[in-house]
Amino acid sequence: MNPEQVGYLNFGMAIGLIIGTLTAGPLSDWVAQKLTKRNSGIWEAEMRLPAILPYAVIITVGTIIAAVGLQREWHWAIIVVFGFGTAGMMLSSLPTIAIAYAVDCYRPVSGEIMVVGTFIKNVAGFSFSYWVPTLGLTQGFHVPVLVWYAFCLLAFLLTIPIYFWGKRLRMLTRKSKVHQLEEIM
Repeated sequence: MNPEQVGYLNFGMAIGLIIGTLTAGPLSDWVAQKLTKRNSGIWEAEMRLPAILPYAVIITVGTIIAAVGLQREWHWAIIVVFGFGTAGMMLSSLPTIAIAYAVDCYRPVSGEIMVVGTFIKNVAGFSFSYWVPTLGLTQGFHVPVLVWYAFCLLAFLLTIPIYFWGKRLRMLTRKSKVHQLEEIM
């Protein structure tokens, strides 16, 4: 890839970010609404977590395309549109759904939750810039893509125990000072 084509990688990422941003909130609200109806009208914060599943599938397919495409030197457009576009979609959709879930659980500290979530996401992204070039040049650029996917997979897999045991975990914190803030406000 020449420098101009490398620059095109940002377009796929940007379009994916926009799609993820526009779809994650409405999808998680819709999923939560459907699951609430199925649960006799009783809403639980964990009901928005299954909305992560379509993004997990999309990013898995996109990561495979990006990794194989980089390794086999496919045309840059395939790597940009499918690989990096889905990466951008994940970078906006997963934090959107996760932060919405956390805010649903701990509404009195919603501002702090959003700041911490954004900080973690940005620190992780910034730190990648230090090791991706070196790893890419020594091992091939498909390796950093797969390492990045491992982080995504960890986040996706973490939603499974939270979906099933999140309510129990929330019950453990029901007497915390965070919930007492709600009474003050």
